[in-house]
Amino acid sequence: MLRGSRIASRCVTGPLPGSSAVSLPIKGVYIRTYKTSLNVKNSKASKEATKQSSGEPSKKDIKQPAGKASRESVQKNSTETVKKHSQESPNEAGESAGTRKKGFGRFAKVVLAVTVLSTTAYGGAVYYSLRDDKFRRHFTSSIPGADRAVGYVETLDKEGNWNKLSNDVVRYSREKYNDFVSKITGQSSPVIKKDTNEDRMPAPQTVQKVSATEPIIEHLSRIINELADILSNEGLSEAGSQIISKAREELNTLDEDIKRIKNDGQTLLKRQLNDQTEKFNKLLESNEKAMSDYIQDMEIRIKDQYEKEKIQIQSEAQKVLTTELSQQAVKHMERLKDELVRQAAELQRRWIRSVRAQVEKERGGRLARLDYITLRLKTLERLAMDNVEHLDHSLKGHKLWVAVYALQQTVMQPRRTPFINELYTLKKVAGDDELINVVVGSIDETAALHGICSLSDLRNRFKVVREEIRRASLVPENGGVFAHALSLLLSKFMFRKNGLVPGNDVEAILGRVGYYLGEGDLDSAARELNQLTGWSKVLANDWIAAARSHLEVKQALQNPIVINDDNIEGVKVQRDANGDVKMEEMSNSSDSEYTKYWIDWFLSAKGNEYFCEVDDEYILDRFNLTGLNTEVQHYVQALDMITDSLEEELDDEMRELVEKSARHLYGLIHARFIITGRGLSKMLDKYKKAEFGRCPRVLCQVQPLLPVGLSDQPYANPVKLYCPRCEDIYNPKSTRHTSIDGAYYGSTFPHMLFQAYPHLLPPKNNERYVPKIFGFSIHNIARQHRWQDHDTGSHDWRLSETFLQRCGREVWGDK
Repeated sequence: MLRGSRIASRCVTGPLPGSSAVSLPIKGVYIRTYKTSLNVKNSKASKEATKQSSGEPSKKDIKQPAGKASRESVQKNSTETVKKHSQESPNEAGESAGTRKKGFGRFAKVVLAVTVLSTTAYGGAVYYSLRDDKFRRHFTSSIPGADRAVGYVETLDKEGNWNKLSNDVVRYSREKYNDFVSKITGQSSPVIKKDTNEDRMPAPQTVQKVSATEPIIEHLSRIINELADILSNEGLSEAGSQIISKAREELNTLDEDIKRIKNDGQTLLKRQLNDQTEKFNKLLESNEKAMSDYIQDMEIRIKDQYEKEKIQIQSEAQKVLTTELSQQAVKHMERLKDELVRQAAELQRRWIRSVRAQVEKERGGRLARLDYITLRLKTLERLAMDNVEHLDHSLKGHKLWVAVYALQQTVMQPRRTPFINELYTLKKVAGDDELINVVVGSIDETAALHGICSLSDLRNRFKVVREEIRRASLVPENGGVFAHALSLLLSKFMFRKNGLVPGNDVEAILGRVGYYLGEGDLDSAARELNQLTGWSKVLANDWIAAARSHLEVKQALQNPIVINDDNIEGVKVQRDANGDVKMEEMSNSSDSEYTKYWIDWFLSAKGNEYFCEVDDEYILDRFNLTGLNTEVQHYVQALDMITDSLEEELDDEMRELVEKSARHLYGLIHARFIITGRGLSKMLDKYKKAEFGRCPRVLCQVQPLLPVGLSDQPYANPVKLYCPRCEDIYNPKSTRHTSIDGAYYGSTFPHMLFQAYPHLLPPKNNERYVPKIFGFSIHNIARQHRWQDHDTGSHDWRLSETFLQRCGREVWGDK
């Protein structure tokens, strides 16, 4: 039986006689596959007929490799048949032999076509696997041995040995195949008749298997084994034994050459890598040496320059000192000479100096007193303005509170009372407050004109409505008089339900409504009663409308927008168990004492609680203020105002500018002072008292905060609060502190504080809040689905908007 063999993707075989070639390019190498038809007769009768017959088709000697003698010849393209029995006629024998030959050739062509197609597909798949990673994963996982073939081809491609190896394989395969074909097809023998019917099959040829590690070698080995099996099956094992052995030896040699090439490539690669490493190491050493020499040279030059400048400065200082000492000596001698003359007039001048000193002292005291009075007057002015603003806001809050309270009392009357006047009063007091006007505007004027039913009225009214609903509960939507009479009669025999009973029937709904009204939950009662249908819903519509009106008015009065701490300053707002608003007036404990110095006044002002007092010695040291004169306008006047030494008379506009500059200058000085030892100590006291606030994060356990700036440049960012436990920053709670510049504290202060006091640094809290649903954490897939749903909703919204715009253009045109 002729076996089909699969040829590897890069294996090339020579052309067979009467065959056609198909080329497949892979990286510049053409893989040639051949469709061949070889008819080999495998019958004992044909062999015996070939030995005995003469004068038949000519024979060709089979050439033996390495000069050996020719062996047994085989018949090629024989047209005669073997007569098995003496009774068969020549025509019948020829007919039988032709049928067997034709059937065998058709089968060989089919097998060969399948082999060629499978080989082409396999080679194409290997080639495509090098281009597509997805196909490669599928191909190597589905086809046995595909991963090794693809890996070997990829290795050859990387090493650059593919062209040479493929050419060697092509040349060797062509030579061996041509020799083999010429040997087995070169001679033919006449058909010899033989009387016996026994078939002798030659012993199968055994070929030693080659132990190869390369896929292409293994595939060639399988091809040779299959050729040996074919020869054995066809009775040509003796003729092709030496050829098969020679092919096996050449295959072993090719395997060793491939291994040697790979080893040589690895050795060459290692040698090149070692050379490159050695080269780069030398280059690195030379660069390091050059850099070291350069650094040493720079150090020597800097030292020499330093010594020269030091000597020059010392010499100049010595000259200046000598000159000043000589001048002082001359002056001292002159002073000694004039001392006698001065002593004579000293008594007369003493009195004059004493009188002048007293006058100057009194004058200076009066001027200082005037500056102090001016400062107190400005402080009094500011306090008066703040007090007036506070009183106006408080008055508005009290008016709003009185209006809301009056409206609430009118609405909550036990009887139905109109509250249109109270509602207009509340709108008038609210003025231009848009939020309050929107909330108050949600109240229906009809309800305000006629009043709303109280909860007790609704309860009593429900008792009547309930009986009417029970009587009409069995009436269909289109029922007549008879249906009403029948429903009235049957309602007498229906059981009354009370409490939270399940079900959607009329009695169950009425029972739940009665329960909710008894508990004071009017909203739930209205929702339950709204579930009725038919005549029951018609009878309950008036009661539902009254309940809704009651709920709308109550919800508007309880809205936190109307009653909050910003609208009502100085009033304590509380709500009782029923949600009613209760307010109490709070005392305004604003500071009424006047400060004596500017720094005290600045620190006592609202919104400056984060500042600490900067020592006068630090401010008076001009070294600490280096560079601030270029950052602050009116620097001299602002510094004099901070130190309470401003004697220049300024108008109101100029004084406001100077005060603004003084506040800015004090903030910049404060940023430098709080990173000194004295400043850290003062800020530490505030930190321990939690004067900067506490962390709003629950897991930080009310950790005290520290002020910090995001930038050291003024007017960049407002001050933030830093939590040392969670290492995050937050906005100040009060709006008064959001106007403080972050440069007044700098980005260094909190970290410098914990460097100076490391024992105060709290342990970092890595605990995070985990969202859960019914005690189970939300999986990442659910978050992904939520994001996809949101994206889908946005996409649908955009599509609907586009559709509406298109419809609008079709209906109204461009307008």
